[in-house]
Order: sequence, then structure tokens, then C-alpha cells
Amino acid sequence: MSDRPGIHVPESALHPGRTMVVLATFGALAGSFAEIAIRFISAHVWPWPLAALYFNPQAIWLGPLANMALLAPPCAVLLALRRRLGDERTKWSAAWLAVTFATFEPLLLVPHVHPAALLVVAAGIGTRAAGRISRPVTMARLRRLTAGMSILAGVGAVGLNGGRLVYEHASVAALPMASSPHPNVLLIVLDAVRATQLHAYGYPRPTSPHLDTLARRGARFAAAMATASWSLPSHATMFTGRYGHELSTSWIDGLDSRYPTLAELFAARGFATGGFSANIEYTSRHFGLNRGFIHFEDGQVGVRAAISTTTIGAKLRGRLPVRLRYWLTPRKTADSVTAEFLSWQQELRGRPFFAFLNYFDGHAPYDPPAPWNRMFLAREPRSRDAWSSRPVPADVVEGLTGAYDGGIAYEDHAIGDLLAGLALRGVLDSTIVVVTADHGEEFGEHGLIGHGHGLNNGALQVPLIVFAPGHHVPAGVVIDRPVSLRDLGATILALVDDTAAASFPGRSLAGLWQGDTTVEVSPVLSEVDWAPHVPSDVPLGRGDMASLVQGRWHLIRLGDGSLSLYDRLLDPLEQTDRATDPALRSTLDALQSALQQAQRMGTPVPRRHR
Repeated sequence: MSDRPGIHVPESALHPGRTMVVLATFGALAGSFAEIAIRFISAHVWPWPLAALYFNPQAIWLGPLANMALLAPPCAVLLALRRRLGDERTKWSAAWLAVTFATFEPLLLVPHVHPAALLVVAAGIGTRAAGRISRPVTMARLRRLTAGMSILAGVGAVGLNGGRLVYEHASVAALPMASSPHPNVLLIVLDAVRATQLHAYGYPRPTSPHLDTLARRGARFAAAMATASWSLPSHATMFTGRYGHELSTSWIDGLDSRYPTLAELFAARGFATGGFSANIEYTSRHFGLNRGFIHFEDGQVGVRAAISTTTIGAKLRGRLPVRLRYWLTPRKTADSVTAEFLSWQQELRGRPFFAFLNYFDGHAPYDPPAPWNRMFLAREPRSRDAWSSRPVPADVVEGLTGAYDGGIAYEDHAIGDLLAGLALRGVLDSTIVVVTADHGEEFGEHGLIGHGHGLNNGALQVPLIVFAPGHHVPAGVVIDRPVSLRDLGATILALVDDTAAASFPGRSLAGLWQGDTTVEVSPVLSEVDWAPHVPSDVPLGRGDMASLVQGRWHLIRLGDGSLSLYDRLLDPLEQTDRATDPALRSTLDALQSALQQAQRMGTPVPRRHR
């Protein structure tokens, strides 16, 4: 049978069931590939903000599988209605569904347009194309195209994952031998964990027994401050020793290759380098934070990960009931991060390592596994995620805080297992362990929940604990002087290799735990860039912000130039703004000058996206 002379199309190929499978597969592959292409172009050629956001590279094969799962139910309905519709209408409907789906998925990346309007456009395109696609000759060609795309997805999956294994093996083999015995270095970052929520920092709840023990065995910095109030620029600073204004990072731009990273420096000295991130969005390969790590694990593979690899899947998940939405959100637990690291470390066969671990269970939504999910809660809270209405009700703050504390306690448990595993292998005593956070979290102190919308203390003060056996770090020493995480890299390098430390930005903090009060440290500068998604009624809504901590004072400059001044010692929650106090005018002027000077350090980098 054929609709054109000279072209034969087997009758079996036109069976509606087979046609349905071909069309569904085509729609799933075409939609996924179109989205991948747009995201690639956005990242490397022409900026398109929504398309530049995090994207799992495993989407080359997970995306089509997720799309097939979405297309299967409507295809099953069409087959069930086949007798009523007739074969031709069934085929036309299937063709319309496939084209509409394949068009709708990439269209969802168009900013500032309601999805319903985009669906209408996609449906119109599907209507125009369905008649032609459902013809026998076109279907024969479509089968060949679909087979080709299927092969491409398979080759992409094998190439992506197999290529990484080959690269890792070759990179480890090419590492130089360490010139002398070196300690291992373990950098643990507790995503979104503010210092004041740890028992070691005076918090009444027992959220951190293992970290408390680690602090008693090493040095604890009581006033460590992040350089940003959200993940990407803060991690980038820790890895490069550069302030936010010197870096390429923005809300949708990753870390470029302008400056060397800690991982690169350690790899050049013969260390095996491994990164294990539970923040699968901003602390990921996609945003360049894998640079220098020979082994890097961020995104996961599975049903939950597959749902999030397509824009359609992610948007549908966002409309589900809260508990189901939480369950379907891909989330790497603290136990998974610990297990990944210990498995990797076991294969190193004595080679020194530099490892970075990001734990994410203290980040919203605050929903750790049982029993930690209810450890500090008498009942299920009204919310475990962000709360947009203001002022935030007291019972909501109480519930969110309890859920958050449970997440921290769960992370502490996983870190305890990690340290116990290293000790059992005889590795812990030759390992420098540094525990910190990329930023903190606010719980209604300024009418807001979360981070990234301002620069108050709750979002900036982070834990910093250094345990370094054999490196003259006094047990139980507490450093009260404010310090910046900008100096973290230089401090770690100074404990391992003074030569490398001398060439890395920032200053080593080692002299502070040795009692040297004359040690110079970097300005305690923090910055956060304005972004279109920030509401106008939050501090960041007025524009780029910067702050400086100096001694007891914390100066915050908003985007409109207005200033806030807080006394950190008498007002740790920063409830009383002293900027208009006449008695502090000279203090305010001196802090303004110091802030401006700090922001002139290095070379500012213009943002590609805004």
C-alpha cells in the first residue's frame, strides 16, 4: 500500500498500535533533543536565561525515557478509543499529540509567557503537521528518523558515562607522584547551615554531636562569614580565593577558567581529587564547580532524576501535592554523599586525596529521612519549604526551624559515619578535615525565610571548624575574630604546601589559632547580585548588595545606596539599625570607605547575563 507511485509501505507498518509507538517515541525524542539543543546554544552561543539554568547532562537518555512515560497514558487512551475513532483519526490524533508535545517542551523555555499560551501555540503547530505526518510515506520516513534518534540517545548515554570513566582512569594514571608524604584534605560544606544552629556554637538543641567532638579536637572560628548569601558564588570563592565581584558567577552563569581552583592545584601536586555534591543544581558540573576534580559526582540517575531532566516533567511535578512533590524531587541524601566518598576513597590505594563534600539536607525543603524529619517537631509543620507571605507566622517559623534542625542533625549523623569509616581504615589521623557552610539561613528575623535575598547575619555567619592532626592546631581553641571564607583556600594550602599557599589569593588563618593577634586577614566582604526573580519588596530587590564585617560592626549597603549598621556583639540578630546614630557617624564613614576599598580588590568581571 502507498499514497505515492513507486513507494511501497508494508501494510503491517500502518497498524495503529505500531504507529502509536513510533509517534510517541518520536515526540519523546524530538522534544528532549530540541530542549537540549536550545540549552547548549544558550550556554555557548546566544544567552537565553531560562535555558541557561541547571541541566542534567544525563538528559541525553533520561529525558526521552521521562517523556515516553508522560506520553504513554494518552497514547493508551487513544488505542482504547480506536474502534470509536477509526484508524485514520486515531493515527491523526497520535501524530497531533507527538508534534504538540515535541513543540511544547522547548517552548516552555521561553521566558515571561504563560504555559497555557505556549501550549496553544504548540497545539496549533501540531494541528498543521498531524495530517502530513500521519500519511503512510511520511510515517515510513519518520520511523527511520526515530530509529536514528534512538541510536543517538543510546550512543550519547554510553559516550557520556563511558567517556567519564576513561577520562578518570587516564587522569589518575597521569598524576605526578607526590614529592613527599602529604596529609589528605577533606573539605565538607554544609549547604545553607548557619553557625548559630549548631550545638558547638551555643545552640541548645543537640543538632551536631559529631561536629561538636570535631570542634573540641581542633579549632573553631566563632565569626566566619560567607562571601555571598547563596551557593554558587560562595563555593566559587572557596575554590578560587576570589571575591564575588572578581568571578564570572551569576544566577545563571557558572565559574569560568579565569582562575585556578584548589582542586587543580592539588591535582598538580599528585593528589587524587574527588567532588561529591548533593546540591545538584548550583554546585554541579553545569556551573563549572567540577573543574580540577578528576572524579565528580553530582546528579543522580533514576526515576526522580528522569522527571526533572525535562522542563515538562519539572513543571508537572511542581503542581503536585506537597508531599508527593517532595518525594519526586531528586535529592541526594547525606548518607549517599558519605557512601559515594568512602567508596571512591577505598580505591585510591594510598594516594593522598583532596575531597570536597557538599551536604544538602539543611537546605529547603527541610525534609530529611526518618527519624530526623520529626526529631525536633511535636507535629508535622505547616510547611517544610519557603514561605512567601509576610510577616511569617510564629508557628510557621517554629515548624520550619524544627524541620531545619532535623536536617542538620541528619547531616551530622552522616558525617559521623564518614569520620568513623576513615578512622577504621586508619586514614583519619593523616587527614585534615575542614567543615564549613556556603551560607546560612534566615528564619523570620527580618520578615523573610531562606537566603539569597539579602546580607544579614543569619544568611552569612557560617561554621568553620579545622581539625588537622599533626599540624599544631590546638584542641578546643576558639577564634572570635571575624574572618572571611575567602581565606579558606589559602589556609588549607598552608597546612599542606607553603609554596602553593603563597601563590593563592587570600591569607592563611593558621596564625590565629596559634595566638598571633597581628595576623592580617582578608576584608570580611560579602556580596550578592540583583536578579530578575527577586521580589521588589525584599532587600535584594533594590539592586546589587554588599556588606562588610569589621570588629563588632556589620555594615550593609543596599542597591539604592542606603545603609544599615548593626552591632554584632550587642545585637546578633541585627534587629536595631544604628546607621542613623549621630554618635556612630565616624564609624559609619570608616566602614563605607573600607567597603569601597574591598570591592576594588582584584578585577571586577562583567556579568554575561542579568
